[in-house]
Amino acid sequence: MAEAEETTDSGENPQPVNCPLCGSTKICKDGIRYLTDGSNIQRFLCKICGYRFSKTSLNNSEQYQHVQKIHTKSLNCQKTLFYNRQGSDEASSRASTAQGGPVKALTEVETRQKMPQREGAPQLTPQKIVDFIWYMKRNGYAEATIQGRVRLIKRLAKLGANLYDPESVKHVIAKQPWSAGRKDLACEAYTTFLTMQGGTWQRPTYRRVEKEPFIPQPSEVKQLIAGCSPRMACFLQLLLETAMRPGEAWQLTWADYDKATRTIRVTPEKGSKSRTYKISKELAEMLDNLPRKYGDRIFSRPNMPIDHHNRNFAIQRKRIAQKLKNP
Repeated sequence: MAEAEETTDSGENPQPVNCPLCGSTKICKDGIRYLTDGSNIQRFLCKICGYRFSKTSLNNSEQYQHVQKIHTKSLNCQKTLFYNRQGSDEASSRASTAQGGPVKALTEVETRQKMPQREGAPQLTPQKIVDFIWYMKRNGYAEATIQGRVRLIKRLAKLGANLYDPESVKHVIAKQPWSAGRKDLACEAYTTFLTMQGGTWQRPTYRRVEKEPFIPQPSEVKQLIAGCSPRMACFLQLLLETAMRPGEAWQLTWADYDKATRTIRVTPEKGSKSRTYKISKELAEMLDNLPRKYGDRIFSRPNMPIDHHNRNFAIQRKRIAQKLKNP
């Protein structure tokens, strides 16, 4: 599939479209977005990270508008903290444009629906979300944990729960058609939020149902790896040979790979210990053939979220399953 290109007003000198997330130029067109005023906007899909975006024109200066979510910048910047306190989509877009691209996130601000208005009940304000993020950062929570708990707290608020009334939260969680595991995660997130407020509650008990995981046949694993893109195939082969966590593989650097001894040194996560793995000659060749487009990192940029990699893997797995008629 040919890469997407953007042209000037005169139609000359087409320039490749860059992905706002990973910077790749391997972009394909992904349909047209029709607006209420009769105009339309070309939509694009990145073939590397699976990110979807559209190109808009504002005041004769081209900008990239995210279709699904607006990312907020890392909270290390005081300017970003100001924008988050304002809770303004317009301010967030100005901050993103000023930085010259999409802004990386500790968490994501969902803009498709607003929080329900409850008479007499305090609202979950953008300032309170920022305070919640900083509270978990100060207490040493991992970024993935922060993102997950913020999403759950905002989800509870959108479902109509009064976050300052534990009984209201219990009622909302109990009504949802979620699994016991997800309800337990929601209770854990609310416990953290309530602890920040200095409150306590009688947490409901949800027991997770342990199920046997699906284990594919070795031939199916080989077919999956062979059908994926080179970088994704290398990522999957690394997980297959070392059994390391996806997050550990995601943050690997070229300095962690010793070509002479064919070993990978893993930086641990989730309380595990550092370790070194011996890899096969096949995997070593796959690593050597990868383009070093991410600088010191092998599979990602420093602030690139792994969620987009997960979605890209799901897309490729579905395509391979349909091609091989193997659900």
